[in-house]
Amino acid sequence: MPEKKRLLTFLKEFADRRISKERSDKIKKVNVVILIIKEVAIFRQHIVTRALNAFHYPACQMQTLNLTTTFIC
Repeated sequence: MPEKKRLLTFLKEFADRRISKERSDKIKKVNVVILIIKEVAIFRQHIVTRALNAFHYPACQMQTLNLTTTFIC
């Protein structure tokens, strides 16, 4: 549950930063949403990688393609 709360906090802070940047740079909102999705994917991979390392699977390599993550052990 703490991971979920941290993820939600991270998303809110990231969205706030991206929206304020979007106002100043006039970036389309669609690009902001795509960037947020990519950041969530990276954040989620970090959690999964930490979990794998905790269970002694450091040899697993992560490959990401189109926001789909696969592990090769």
